[in-house]
Amino acid sequence: MPDSQRPGDRDAEAPRPAGGARLAPGARALRTTTRMVEAAYAIHQQDAWIAQDVRFMGSLFIQGTLPHLDPGDVREYTRVNGRHKLSIQAGLDLGLPYGSYPRLILIWLTTEVVQTGSREVYLGSSLAAFMRELGLSPTGGRSGTIGRFKDQAHRLFRSRIMTSYSNERETGYAGETEPGEYESMEVARKTKTWWDPGETLETSVVVGEGLFEQLTKHPVPIDMRVLREIKQSALALDLYTWVTYRLDRLARSATPGRPVVVSWKQLAGQFGTDAQEHYHFAADAKKALAKLKVIWPELSYETPRGRLVLHPGKPHVQRGPADKVAE
Repeated sequence: MPDSQRPGDRDAEAPRPAGGARLAPGARALRTTTRMVEAAYAIHQQDAWIAQDVRFMGSLFIQGTLPHLDPGDVREYTRVNGRHKLSIQAGLDLGLPYGSYPRLILIWLTTEVVQTGSREVYLGSSLAAFMRELGLSPTGGRSGTIGRFKDQAHRLFRSRIMTSYSNERETGYAGETEPGEYESMEVARKTKTWWDPGETLETSVVVGEGLFEQLTKHPVPIDMRVLREIKQSALALDLYTWVTYRLDRLARSATPGRPVVVSWKQLAGQFGTDAQEHYHFAADAKKALAKLKVIWPELSYETPRGRLVLHPGKPHVQRGPADKVAE
C-alpha cells in the first residue's frame, strides 16, 4: 500500500507553500518536522492548562477506535480490547465514519460536554469556523476538505455506539460465560447543522444520554497543540490518546514502575485497522510514534520484535484540580 493511502492520511490536507503548489515529499517532511519541533518547544515552555489548550477524549473511544480507512459497504464495525468490545453502527442510508475527522469531532464533543455539563453543545456560526476550531483548513471544490468533513460529521452524528464488557465468569454451561455490562448509545439525539435546510445560526448537537454519561465520567485530558500537528493521521491520533491514557493509568496503579507491554497484534485489534492494514500496522505505528517523539521528547518506549514496550512516565497532560480522569 503506498504511503499516501496509509491509515488516516486520506482525509487531511497536505501542507502547501504560499503559492498554492504542493511541496515535494522531502520539503514537506522537513517543513513538518520543523513545525513539530517548534510546537514541542512551545509546549515545553507553557503548560497546556495555562495555554488553555487542554482538550478531552472519552476513554470509550481510546479503548476501541473508529476505522482508519473507509470500510466500504459495512453496516457495523467492531473493535476488541481484552474484555472490552466497542461496535459502531452506521446510520440509515449512510456509511460508517472513518479517518481523523470524526476523531477530532469526538474530541471536540467530549471537551464541550465536560466543560459545560450540558448535553446540547453549539457548533458555531459557520462550518468553516468550526473546522478552524478543530485545527483544520476549510477548502472548497471537488478535492477540498469541506465536503469530506461534512460527510464524516454526518456519518458520525447519525451513528450508534454499542459497548460491552465481559466478566468472563463461568455460567455452569459448557463453553459459556456470564455476560457483563452492555450499553447501546446514539451519538446525537438531535442535530441542527449548517447543511440542514433553513439552519444558519444556533447550530447545535444534542449528545445521546448514554454517550453523555460515558464522556463525562471518563474523560482523558490531551493537548490541542499536539492534535494540530498530528491531525492528518488517524493512527497518530489513536496512539497519542492511547499512550496518554495508559501512562496515567500506570502512574496510578499498584505497580507504577512496571512498563506497559502490548503486542502489535493486540494494538491492531484495538485500533481502527482493517485486514489490509494489519500487514503494515507495526511499521506504520513505529513511524507515528517517531513523530510523537519529536513533539513529546519525554516519551520513552521500545519496539522489540512483535511488540511495543511503553516505559513509565508522566502523561502528556497532567490532571487538573477538577479533572475527572478515566479509570
